[in-house]
Order: sequence, then C-alpha cells, then structure tokens
Amino acid sequence: MLRNNEDEDDDLMDISNSLNPVAGDILDNDAVVTIDQAVSFSSSSSDAELYDEADSNLFLLFFIFELLMAVISIQRHIFVFQPRLLNIRLKRYVIYYFPLLFCLIYPPIFYLIIIVFYPCDGTQWVFSSNLCGYANCYLLYNKMLSSFAWVINNGLPSIIIFLANVVLVFRVIQQKRHRQQLISWKKQRRMALQLLAISSVYMIGWIPNLISGVGQRIISPNFLAQIQLDYLLDLIYIVCLSLPWVCCRLLPEFNKWIWKLFCSGYVIRNDVRPT
Repeated sequence: MLRNNEDEDDDLMDISNSLNPVAGDILDNDAVVTIDQAVSFSSSSSDAELYDEADSNLFLLFFIFELLMAVISIQRHIFVFQPRLLNIRLKRYVIYYFPLLFCLIYPPIFYLIIIVFYPCDGTQWVFSSNLCGYANCYLLYNKMLSSFAWVINNGLPSIIIFLANVVLVFRVIQQKRHRQQLISWKKQRRMALQLLAISSVYMIGWIPNLISGVGQRIISPNFLAQIQLDYLLDLIYIVCLSLPWVCCRLLPEFNKWIWKLFCSGYVIRNDVRPT
C-alpha cells in the first residue's frame, strides 16, 4: 500500500531506476502511478496482459524473419552448387519446403507456450521503465529457457546468416579458380556487397542484444541491463526498417520484380490511326 506522497515518490523512483524489475517493490494492481508529478496512468494486470500479447506478436515476427533469412542463406549454397538435388521431389521437399514451413510453424508455437501459457501473475512489470521493464516471466524466472531463447532462437540464426553469406562469396571465387574460369571481380564485389550488407543488418540488430542477454544469464542479472533497455533493444528495429531499403538499393532484380508487380495492370497501347 502507498503510505504518503513522499514515500510514494521514493518508491516509484526506486522502481524506475532499478535494473532488475523483481528487486524493486511491486505496486498494487489498482495503484495510480505518478512520475515526476506530471504524468499519471493506471496500472493493472490487464495492462500487463496487453503488453505481454503485443510483445509476443512483435518478437514472433522478428523471429520468423530471422529464421527465414538464415534458412534462405543456407539454401542459397544448394541453389548455386548443388541445383540438381532439387530435381528429385523428395529431396526438394526435405531441403526446400520443409525448412521454410518449419520457420513459419515453430516460432508461433514456441512463443505461445513460453509467453501466453507460461504461469505468470503480471506483477513483475515496471510501467515506469522502457518496455515496462522487459520482464517476461520466462526471462526472469527460467534461466535455461531464457538462455535457449537468446542463444538458439536469436543469436544462432544471426551468426548463420553472416557466416553463410561470407562463405558463399569465397566458395564462388574458389570454384571459378578451380575451373580456371575468368573471374569478373566487378560482379564478385557486387555480390559480396549485397550479401554482406544484408548480413550486417542482422548482426548490428541482434548481436549486441545477444551479448547482453547471455551475460545477464551467466554473469549477472544487471549485466548491461539498463543499456539494453535504453538502447540495445531498439537496435532490433533496424532490421525491419533498413532491410527493405537495402534490398531496393543493392538488388536490381528485386526492383524489377516490384516494378512488374505494381505495373502489371497497365497495358501500353499503340493505336495506329490513318493520317
């Protein structure tokens, strides 16, 4: 219960400045939170449920996009060096369709279980902090599950994207040298720039969060916690915001496809009339 105005402000400042949301005092569900005596809002368990659902949907999309890019980066090696494997129907389903289907099915099931169905009362949220303290129950109370989510689901796909694209450039150059083919360095530089630009977007967005997230599970719960809440988590948005522009700038085939898609309904007519 809130005691008086001075004690109330002290408690709220302690919660706002706390790096670990669980370490601070938790407000009652029907309490009215006042920050700097200027902004006030009502916090309740329903707010936590709404944020929990929004957070689940957001990271679900991030996770799906990241998995798809990782799988496509690996499949690109098959398209370039082993295209005959796709001529066999069974191998085509195993190598091409099933991995893409897995990327669409696994993330919703995973986040549905660990966020929606995971037992949680919502009292760990801090409504005066960025992202409400980023305090999903599995992140705070299940070290093994949170480490799995950070390392396997978020970190590993980013590393695969970067390594697969870098290795692809070297494999293409090595194959041409092995076949004693003339290497067009202009085309190779263009391909390397395209692949490395796309890979770098994912590395910049996810690797800093991976380091801070794993450090909080292994070293200390406060390891880069405030920096992560204030800055690092915002880097993830760079992936969604910048990747379309990177593709439009570096992939001319993508531009042609977009132009054809939107201009397919327009038919150029050349009318011939007598003079």
